[in-house]
Amino acid sequence: MTMQDRNALSCEEVTQSESRWLLALETSGLGVCDWLPQENIIYFSARWKTMLGYAITDLVDKYETWVSLLHPDESEQVCSDLCQRIEDPETDRFQLEFRLRCKEGNYRWLLAQVKVVARDEQGRALRVVATHADIHEAKLLHERAHYLAFYDQLTGLPNRQMLVDLATRVLDRAQRTKDHVAVCVLDVDQFKLVNDALGHEQGNLLLARLAARVQGQLRVSDLMSRLSGDNFALFLPGLDEQGVRSFVTRLQSSAAEPFSIVGGQSFYIRFSLGIAFFPDDGDTINSLLHHAEEAMYESKAQGGNQVTVFNIEIGKRLHRRIQLEVGLREAILHESLDVRLQPQIALATGELVGFESLMRWTDESGIISPAEFIPVAESSGLIVPMGYWMLEQIIALLSHRQENHQKMLPIAVNLSPIQFRQHDLADRIGQLLHRYGVDGCWLHLEVTESMVLHDQILAGQMITQLHDLGVCWALDDFGVGCSNFAYLQAHAFDVLKIDRQFVEGVGGNRQQQAIVRGMIELSHALDMHVLAEGGSLEDMSILRQLGCDRVQSFALAEPLTVQQAAVLMTEPLMPWQKQLIS
Repeated sequence: MTMQDRNALSCEEVTQSESRWLLALETSGLGVCDWLPQENIIYFSARWKTMLGYAITDLVDKYETWVSLLHPDESEQVCSDLCQRIEDPETDRFQLEFRLRCKEGNYRWLLAQVKVVARDEQGRALRVVATHADIHEAKLLHERAHYLAFYDQLTGLPNRQMLVDLATRVLDRAQRTKDHVAVCVLDVDQFKLVNDALGHEQGNLLLARLAARVQGQLRVSDLMSRLSGDNFALFLPGLDEQGVRSFVTRLQSSAAEPFSIVGGQSFYIRFSLGIAFFPDDGDTINSLLHHAEEAMYESKAQGGNQVTVFNIEIGKRLHRRIQLEVGLREAILHESLDVRLQPQIALATGELVGFESLMRWTDESGIISPAEFIPVAESSGLIVPMGYWMLEQIIALLSHRQENHQKMLPIAVNLSPIQFRQHDLADRIGQLLHRYGVDGCWLHLEVTESMVLHDQILAGQMITQLHDLGVCWALDDFGVGCSNFAYLQAHAFDVLKIDRQFVEGVGGNRQQQAIVRGMIELSHALDMHVLAEGGSLEDMSILRQLGCDRVQSFALAEPLTVQQAAVLMTEPLMPWQKQLIS
């Protein structure tokens, strides 16, 4: 056999080998593309065409055919990537993802595994073979997973994780250009009440509409994210404080328009906003979000519907609130809160007729004012376990005195708004009274007007259920709310407490005296006792003349420890009696 015969046989073997290889690829379900770039010759296998819905004769085997099928959004980039890689002698294998147009006009994602089979002496690609696999469904699943991981399903907004990624790039650019960036945190005021009133489905719809309305005020460069629940973040590059305030004014005006809800009713939303600035208030997105949230909480603390720009004092106050919350949790866990009892006194005789229980807290730094820790307890939800702790302490104290045949006087306990809305409150108090064997008549519960008006049906059920156990009810802070006389008639209160702002100075103010007289006469007509809070000794004399039954005042008696109160109850003459009735 000659050398020429051997070469011919060798070429034939190679051709047969390649044919077998191409056939194997075809039968595997992959589309095959065989391309000779220097000669502009290309071959598309039958499977390559049919996987896109085309007949074999529908497509011409040309490189331009492939280019014309690429999605217009990525055509230029894909062609550039392909040419760049096949021209790199160090890159013989690589893969590309792209979309090709199907016969029906839709686009499908394909994965091309590309191999440069041969190069010339200059390293130019002579032959390129690629297999195409349909990855459309997998790609959609991946995109869906990515969406779920980085976007909020309700509003379509980026979530916090995505915001951090996007905003970090903006901050890097702002760092180079020395530009301002404003970060705002927006929180809907009292959204829980919105959900309770409308239901979660309508509440979610309201949030989606609010998000859309806010987005309508944003520029192309701005970012918006849903952080959680009714909490949103706005990222506003290039705005200083004046620019942000102008934007917020437009935003408030837009949000002030009513939102249409189910049944064609209109609903109004208010929100609290906190603002922090890059680079003054932080140099990372997390620190800026944190400070903007602190400013937002300050807006909440001011009653909501406010806009607050972060400053160092806000940070200190929030840090203090966090310290107090941590300390309160420890105090509840270790039962290191204290009970104080302030005497309630009969004005006509000076006799001790009962006590109001007050909660006190002392930590390693000293005495902490209730005006400071009670709001923290309410905002954190700790007020509920604290309230039940106080109830059990008082009922246990009454039980102890009862078992030891000591003098019994009623003790009043304040209920917080959050605790009063607990549907099992009456059952839990009933269980405590039963467990300790205490008659309900020795327990007085104090609520305010706003608490009763919040849910009159629940309030009525609660008051009636505990009245049946002998518990007495006092209406606290009367006069500072809406003073709706209808609920006084609807609910059987035993005691009406006149707020201190009507009591203090009543001795020298005729108009004030007329108001207090009206409250007293109304209460007596409804068979209620009247207790005045606060006031000086001069005020006591006028209150007695006006017919007030009882008083509770620091001018007569400071809050006492349980031990001091026990000693006081054994005294034949109260320390304030002489000055009160002289």
